[in-house]
This record gives sequence, structure tokens and C-alpha cells, in this order.
Amino acid sequence: MVVSDINNLSENPSLESAENEPSKSVASNFFLPELSKRSNSLFASSEDKQENTSRVFLFFSVDLMNATQYKADNASWASDIKSFYDIIRGQVTKAYKNAYVWKHLGDEVLFYIEIVKLEEILEAPTKLYSAMMLAHENFHRDLEGRAAGLLNFKGALWMAAATDAVLPSEDLPPNIYVGLSTGRDFIGVHIDEGFRMSQHSSRGKIVLDSKIAYLLYRHKGYWRTMTGRKIRDCVKIVGFDVLKGIWNGRPYPVVWYTGDWGKKNLFLYDEHHTSEFARNYLYEKEKKIHAISYIDTIFTDLRFPKWDVEQIEKILGEERKSLLE
Repeated sequence: MVVSDINNLSENPSLESAENEPSKSVASNFFLPELSKRSNSLFASSEDKQENTSRVFLFFSVDLMNATQYKADNASWASDIKSFYDIIRGQVTKAYKNAYVWKHLGDEVLFYIEIVKLEEILEAPTKLYSAMMLAHENFHRDLEGRAAGLLNFKGALWMAAATDAVLPSEDLPPNIYVGLSTGRDFIGVHIDEGFRMSQHSSRGKIVLDSKIAYLLYRHKGYWRTMTGRKIRDCVKIVGFDVLKGIWNGRPYPVVWYTGDWGKKNLFLYDEHHTSEFARNYLYEKEKKIHAISYIDTIFTDLRFPKWDVEQIEKILGEERKSLLE
């Protein structure tokens, strides 16, 4: 539930155009009128046509866990949820000046960030994880202990190349975006992939899409130079799931990023009862947990995910480039 009196949550002018984004459930209601209104551009003469170039976007979601229970027990919940919106948005826009709020889905905030360099993708998990955890700390400080042990943050990060829906294209693009009066909205296969895999995030962690995980592994030398850490210390494949409509029904790797897999208290004492992937890590590590290097085997076997990555690298002008390898 999004409270109507907390739409205007920030004074950041760069976000004003995206404040009142439609929710996922009504996105098509915004797309169809907009496309109809602007459809004349699809039939422009060849002299008037613009080149329809795909652009690369990161999508980042932060979800406030256990918010429904908190709302039932706390009269101050509306102002506290507003605080969550304000704080997470402030931290994400510090990490990326060009981050925009895409939409609010209940107690979840989604951002989009246009990317022009491969390095920005490789830096994103670390930067956005730090932003999320700092926001979590500041949020609980603001609440003065009212939600200690109850409200937690979890994140999801994915990427997609998207094409402007109202410009002509010779090929059917996998993802499109439309510039609405309230900002941008996105529809497509890789957008759906992100929403599907985001359901497998966990407290204090970010679930990564397979393409980002693959790029992190391919450029692990650059990542280690940038962070001072080995990629295996922060990124693991914690299991697989079949995501509806994704990968032709083949099992999809659930990849979790956290600041340090070696630290204690990564999971709550009872989390193995509610999360298959927490259970995998805690009790079946030898059988079901894979090092991030296994993503290379997956992409080699399937091939089509690697093609998606190659298309993104081509857009960014990074074909066959290996950073510090």
C-alpha cells in the first residue's frame, strides 16, 4: 500500500519528474495511451526519422521487510514509511547522481540508472549495497528503536538494454521504454526477469541478475583492484529456481551479494525455515552452493544469456574488452 499523502518525498529536483510513477500493475494503462498519442512518429518520413539506439539501464530495488506487521502494530507507521522512502532515496542518489525513482510498489522503492560505461556496472553492487546498508542504519536511528529486529532491508539489482518505444526499429527489441510526463517506464523480457529474480532476495543482501554476475566474474581482476576484495568473498550462487517465462524454463541461478560472506550473523536464527536459499547455505553448502565461477559454465552451456551480455557490451563500446585481466 502506498500512502497518498507521502508522494512528494524529496526536494531533489532531479527526481521530480519521476515522483509519481505508475505501479507495475497499471503500467500498461500508461503505455497504451502514450503510444497512441505519439504514434504519428512511427510513420514519419525517412528524412524525419531518428536513429533508434538502445540504451543500457540498471534497475535497483530496495524492499522494506515485515512492513505489514509493523503497520498493524504502530500508529506512527505512515511517517515511518515516509522516512524509509526519503532515506533510501537519499543514499541511492548519493551513490549515483543520475538515479531516478522508477516507481513504488507498496513498501518497495525501485530506481533506474542509465549506464554509459562498463565500469559503472561492475561498481554497482558494491556502491548500492553500501547505500542500502547505510540507509538501514540511518532509518533505525530515526525510528529510535521502534522497529529494531523487525524491519530490515533487502535489495535486487538487474540490467537491461532498452529501446525507445516511439522510434522506428527494424528489429523487435526485447525491452522498450517510454518517456511519460511522470518520467520513464520500462517493459520487456529482461525487465520481467528482474522482477522474477527479485523475489529471491534476503535480509541484508542484494540478489543479482545473471548478466551482472557474469560480468563481475569475467572482470574479477578489475573488481579486486577496485574493491580490494576477491569476488568469491562477496558473491555466491545460493541455488536455482525456474522463473516463469525466463530462460525457456531452464533453472535460473540465484546470486546473492553481501559485503562479506565470512562475517557472522548473515542469517537470522530461524531464517532456514523461511528461505530455501538460506537453508542451502547453512545446511547443504557442499551440495547446493556454487562459487561465482560456475556462472561461466552456465553461460557457456546456454549461450543465449552470453549473447545478451555481448549486446550490452556492444552498446557500451566494450566488445571483447577485459578490464585488468
